[in-house]
Amino acid sequence: KDNNEQIYLNKFQKNFYDKAHNSNYVSASAPTSSGKSFVLNTFVLEQLSINMEPKNIIYIVPTRALINQVEQDFADQFLRTGNNTVYLSSIPQLPEESANSVPNLFIFTQERLHWFLNENQDYKIDFLVIDEAQKIGDGGRGVLLQQKIEELVNRLPNLKILFCSPFSQNPEILLEGLPNSESKSTIV
Repeated sequence: KDNNEQIYLNKFQKNFYDKAHNSNYVSASAPTSSGKSFVLNTFVLEQLSINMEPKNIIYIVPTRALINQVEQDFADQFLRTGNNTVYLSSIPQLPEESANSVPNLFIFTQERLHWFLNENQDYKIDFLVIDEAQKIGDGGRGVLLQQKIEELVNRLPNLKILFCSPFSQNPEILLEGLPNSESKSTIV
């Protein structure tokens, strides 16, 4: 990690961690207890702590209840590490102060992402994390999420996307239609 703190990972987690750093699009599928969330959170925290240009990350979860849980988990982590420079919010609007001067982490459902993008059409996003990505197949909400992903990929050629889903046989399906096939990785 950036602050020289060691992290211990199993083989799956190490593979996921490495591919998250080296690929534009990653789709990881593993059982609930495999540590996917730990790798996602570690990756997000590292990106937010890099002292270069501030990063803008949007973390998508399927329910409002999960918004609260994920937001609280990150808030607790920031408190433990003393990181008070990140703007953390689940409200789909930019802070009143300059959003470009600090790292931003937004925790949204796809509906909140839609609202946010309608209000902030030129907002630069560096990373999009889709937790429970299998929900893309769930009716109207899944269609909305797929539309927002396509919109962002078309508008932001340097956007990195991390898809995470419980164990499934075909996580590569989430990467179909995304550009730069050489920069896609699947982990099962």
